[in-house]
Amino acid sequence: MKNYKSYVIIAPMILRRFMFLFSIFKVIASPRIFRAPRIGAAVVMLTITLALSFFARPATASDTVEIKVWSMGMESEYIKQITDSFEKENPGIKVINQAIPWGEAHEKLITAIVGNVPPDVCQLGTTWMPEFQTMGAFEPLNEYIKNSRIINLEDFFEGALLSSRYDGIYYGIPWYVDTRVFYYRTDILAAAGFNIFPQTWSGFLEMLRKLKAGYQKAGIHAYPAFLPATDSFFFLTLLWQNGTDLLDAENKKCIVDNPAAVGALTEYAALFDEKLGPFNDPLLEEKAFEKGLCPIFISGPWTVTDMDKYSPEVKGKWSTAKMPKKLNSASFIGGCNLVLFRESRRKKEAFRLIEYMSRPDVQAEWYRISRDLPPNRLAWNYEVVFSNPRLTAFKEQLSETRTPPPVGEWAQLDSLICGALEEMMYKKITPREAITKIAKKTSDILASRDFNQTSFYKFAVSSFICFMIACGLFLYFKTRAPQTDRISSKRFNPAAWLLLAPALSVMSVFLFVPIVSSFIISFTNWNIYGVRDAGKIIFIGFENYSKLLADPIFFRALFNTLVYAFIGVPLNIMLALGAAILLNQGFVKFKSFFRLGFFLPVITTFVAVALIWRWLYDTANGPINWAIGGAGFPPQNWLMNEYLALPAIVFMGVWKGFGYNMMIFIAALQSISDEIYEAAEIDGASSVQQFFYITLPMIKKTTFFITVMTVTGCLHVFAEPYIMTGGGPLTSTMSVVLYMYHHGFKYYNLGYSSAIAYALFAIMSAITFLQFKLSKKFE
Repeated sequence: MKNYKSYVIIAPMILRRFMFLFSIFKVIASPRIFRAPRIGAAVVMLTITLALSFFARPATASDTVEIKVWSMGMESEYIKQITDSFEKENPGIKVINQAIPWGEAHEKLITAIVGNVPPDVCQLGTTWMPEFQTMGAFEPLNEYIKNSRIINLEDFFEGALLSSRYDGIYYGIPWYVDTRVFYYRTDILAAAGFNIFPQTWSGFLEMLRKLKAGYQKAGIHAYPAFLPATDSFFFLTLLWQNGTDLLDAENKKCIVDNPAAVGALTEYAALFDEKLGPFNDPLLEEKAFEKGLCPIFISGPWTVTDMDKYSPEVKGKWSTAKMPKKLNSASFIGGCNLVLFRESRRKKEAFRLIEYMSRPDVQAEWYRISRDLPPNRLAWNYEVVFSNPRLTAFKEQLSETRTPPPVGEWAQLDSLICGALEEMMYKKITPREAITKIAKKTSDILASRDFNQTSFYKFAVSSFICFMIACGLFLYFKTRAPQTDRISSKRFNPAAWLLLAPALSVMSVFLFVPIVSSFIISFTNWNIYGVRDAGKIIFIGFENYSKLLADPIFFRALFNTLVYAFIGVPLNIMLALGAAILLNQGFVKFKSFFRLGFFLPVITTFVAVALIWRWLYDTANGPINWAIGGAGFPPQNWLMNEYLALPAIVFMGVWKGFGYNMMIFIAALQSISDEIYEAAEIDGASSVQQFFYITLPMIKKTTFFITVMTVTGCLHVFAEPYIMTGGGPLTSTMSVVLYMYHHGFKYYNLGYSSAIAYALFAIMSAITFLQFKLSKKFE
């Protein structure tokens, strides 16, 4: 297989070289060249020289080996300092680093793995490890580690190794780690009588209540601690510290529905009920930690550097502490591993780089450069690491850490837990109901792992679906009313197929085949387990569609989408028409300037638009809250309020999109003859009468076109909720396309995602059909 793939890669290169040489020989063979013997001989010698140079391998190819490394985030800016020193120690290896933004890394990795073109070495987040391991993407490293003289697994924190070990097999080597600890103001806690951060949860709660009483006595709007309210990792921390977990030891059964989990979540929810921590409070000031209005919070090691850099006013007034103890002091461990892929081409040289970056001295140097915590315990003996007293809590915590369940469905479980916690925080469900919901949904997700169907059965079902589609198309074209226009009445010439073939080929590859394939996929269970292994894809009939009809999130997304269209379409059309009429008036100056201004948001990237509107909606400094505050109303958390978030996104979408419709309306208005309006004025028609009896009737077809297109655009709204709210809060801004995206490209439930797509297609087709019927009725 490997030789076959190498031939596939090399063959086009050889073919191009032969074609080039053939063109030279073609020139040589011409009589004009050979009439001059000297010229012919010279050309022959030149051709031989070119042939030798084309097929000769560069002299340096065997001396230097290039390995490709993918790195993400800030690490990609610093890694070259490490790889440069590696190249000096290994002169025969050249490291080529490719920087990838975190936001794009997941999709790029999936594409590279499915296409069998992954990098040689890759930085991979610990929470992504189970997903890619489920796909079978990694190269097992046990033999590499066994033969290594540098890597000693006993030198690493056990929690760091857990993120790369599955069923006793290592698929990565820890590169850097992080965990969660408490940051606190030493001066404020000392003033309250706590010179040492409490080491137990009971002592921690006592401290919070004492701090809250002090704030209330002083009449200050403040909270003792900023606690993560809807974070899945902290939810796991609560479970671990109370002696329970989400899944069993084999990661096959959900065990969270137990009294310990319910009790832990109930106690934690009570902290917010007592106002010991803020949740969705627009009145809490910025930099509350620095101002002493929220003197405790939970974060990772990166905040140590951020505090020194961005909060000099509290220098020497803060410190860190490990998690308080319940039954234990467990915390979540994160970070990144270095991995090889099964399809990596330079595995031997790539592992040498991983070995180098695992050395204690190199990891200590990496901490100096990037401030990422080393997973190798020996690196903590270097002065650059142990000399920082604020890292002591992290070292203690790293000895008592755990990882999320190593299952490929973790992304889906993460969203499920966060959603249930969010509902609990908004008082939609109780802690008991939240645990029950998490347990039931988790069991449903894990139950979709069964695979048992023969290849023949799959082929037969696929063929049957294609046959039914072909029959449906045949009946449609056979039974539809005959066309009576001049072109359609002509006899079809078979030779026309030759002219249509190129266009039909392109459309088949990029349109027809994907449409049919996605329709077939909607009848399968295609999920993360089948991304690289087609044998795990099975046909399940209409199960995806029946599940869709019982999915409350889908119906909430559909409701949100229809509301978005119901509000957005009239606003968009009215604003576009009003602006077009105004700019079509003769007395308006600088028309081109205003047209450009109104149209500019249409062509502006949505990321830039989102930045503007996030600032406008900002709770503390946004102009909208400043304006309503001046009118005597309290500020609103526009994007975190379940009733205000969707209207806020609608207004932003209308602002961005109405300029396009305005330009179409302007073109339609300019096609109306001025003589009609002059005649109406002579007859005494007012401006309002002219609008209703001349303008609207004359642009009726344009309005219909704009209405259909705008409705279609609103029904597949995606970018607005995706960038602004992610579908929250409480799925109040979740759209159908965003929900489809989550299942397709976040959870990799491709079968269910395809079913959502065709359900939306059916709804959009029905609405469009209704629009055409109504338009004919009013003609």
